[in-house]
Amino acid sequence: MGPCVNINGRMSRPEDAQISVFDRGFLYGDSVYETMRVYAGRPFKFAAHCTRLYDSGSKIGFTLPWSESILEERLVETLRESRMPDCALRVIATRGTGPLGLDPALAVHPTLLIYVLELPQFPARLYEQGCVLHLTQIKRNIKQAIDPQAKTGNYINNLLALSEAKTHGADDAIMLDVDGRVAEVSTANIFVHVDGIWQTPPLDVGILGGITRQTIIELLRANKIEIRENILWPEDLHRAEEIFLCSSLREIVPVGKLSDRVFNQQEKCKTVMALYRECVERVAKEPW
Repeated sequence: MGPCVNINGRMSRPEDAQISVFDRGFLYGDSVYETMRVYAGRPFKFAAHCTRLYDSGSKIGFTLPWSESILEERLVETLRESRMPDCALRVIATRGTGPLGLDPALAVHPTLLIYVLELPQFPARLYEQGCVLHLTQIKRNIKQAIDPQAKTGNYINNLLALSEAKTHGADDAIMLDVDGRVAEVSTANIFVHVDGIWQTPPLDVGILGGITRQTIIELLRANKIEIRENILWPEDLHRAEEIFLCSSLREIVPVGKLSDRVFNQQEKCKTVMALYRECVERVAKEPW
């Protein structure tokens, strides 16, 4: 079949998929989601993504009504229907439809959407030369508004940050928190090699606890490569030896330029990329 969408157990092609115009995910971003990369028919870090999906729901007061076994069953049937062994998998759970109004109690009939899509074609230059970053003026949302640990459909500040970066000719945007500390990129976590050590912002700065980020931390520690979760400031980025981004679909992307700073050295990043690739190949052979 190729790319397909499963909506509450009903399969369709992407161009035929429909949800109600009264769905709260569409109206208010009242939804949570996860994106996974599928290798050889196996979603990478499936259990961790599922745990975060349910945790995200609890953080916005949305108890997902589907058991993990039902979720897994629908994922499996959607992947089988697609016949795409290597693909992008997205799961979206919305609070559902109901009368217009912000009150979550108005929501009925929650919606579970599962997308199986072709992997985006990321330009080879991103991995060979490194991406270009822009330090945006858009701040990462604060915990007192929307907990960054909740992966919700409310992504407008990230969208604005990326849009600003694009107007400056960059590939992505580095976002700071309201105190000026480095948080993350619009859709990725960031690692900085500074003072001879790999460092990444801690969760309490207000970032999403990325599955890829945690995998990399574990890989570095297992291979005796020092890694610290430290507060980072913009000046740390400019004096860094190397920087890379990480996310489920893009995996690890080295940074080639930030403002006027060009990063010519990427050897340490390539070491991390090799470790991650070995991990992917190993996990892809395991049951999920």
